[in-house]
Amino acid sequence: MIESLKVKNFQSHKDSELQFHHGVNIVVGTTDSGKTAVLRALKWVIRNRPSGEGFRSHWGGKTRVDLKLSDGEVSREKDKENLYFLNGTRFTAFGSDVPQEITKAINIEDTNLQSQMDAPFLLSKSAGEVAAHFNKVAHLDQIGVSQKYVDSRIRNLNQSILSYKDRITENKEKLEQYADLDKLEMQIEVLEDDQSKLQNLFSARISLEKILEGIRYYSGEIAQIYPLISSEKRVFSLLNTHEKRKALENDAEALENLLQKIDWTTEGIQEHQEIIPAGAALTKILGLYEKKKALTKDGQELKLAVDRLDTVTVKLQTAQKELEKLEEDFHKNFPDICPLCGAKQKKK
Repeated sequence: MIESLKVKNFQSHKDSELQFHHGVNIVVGTTDSGKTAVLRALKWVIRNRPSGEGFRSHWGGKTRVDLKLSDGEVSREKDKENLYFLNGTRFTAFGSDVPQEITKAINIEDTNLQSQMDAPFLLSKSAGEVAAHFNKVAHLDQIGVSQKYVDSRIRNLNQSILSYKDRITENKEKLEQYADLDKLEMQIEVLEDDQSKLQNLFSARISLEKILEGIRYYSGEIAQIYPLISSEKRVFSLLNTHEKRKALENDAEALENLLQKIDWTTEGIQEHQEIIPAGAALTKILGLYEKKKALTKDGQELKLAVDRLDTVTVKLQTAQKELEKLEEDFHKNFPDICPLCGAKQKKK
């Protein structure tokens, strides 16, 4: 049973709540006050209809419908996502499908809903349609559908059985034509063995022909190269001589580089010998330079001290003038006789 219905941002309802009681509940209101929207919001939760965005309020915000049931709570929400909630558990609605858990919790069929323009319940239906409706309510329609499926399945199986029997008879007649098949199979095995041996011999023949062709080719090559074999020793001797010459050239180049380095070293030693006598004078100059740096630093610090002394002297003179002025003001404004001690003031 539905105990209450909350509608938020659905058509003309910004934030409405309806409480239901056992028995008949009537929603009363003027035209276009949102009575139909209440039923439409309920169908939106049960059927996931209507779809789209047309039912959402023009002022924006989340559209939400909450159903409080006697055994739980179901909510439907649409903003950026299309969501259902069952006792706080979140479900996502895909397309027009309602999650099975939500349908089972609400337990309301289309027969439980009646719209304003629908025909009177079952009064406009034929006897067959009324019977079909109650069969559906009692689930008798499922029995009929199941019976039709079983009958159709049985007919199909019987036809398959007859078809397989005909095929078995036909195959038996065909098998009689192959009564000597075992003998033929043995002969085929012998022939296949002979064919395999013949194939091996043929492959061996091809390999031998390739070897003979190679022998003929390399015999010609050997005949052309044979005159050169006699000069092999002279060629090796020339190669050894070339390698020795190359090694001597490398040694000569290394010696030349070493001599050049010796020349550079000798020149460097001569230059350093010319510089050594000037070392003592240079040391003395460096010492004088360091003393000059120290005196310069002391002079700078002395100049800073003099500047600070001048600043302090100026401040002291200024303070002395202010003190004299304050004393003059004091004697000028103070009475002749001190009100505290009764002494007479000495005028300056």
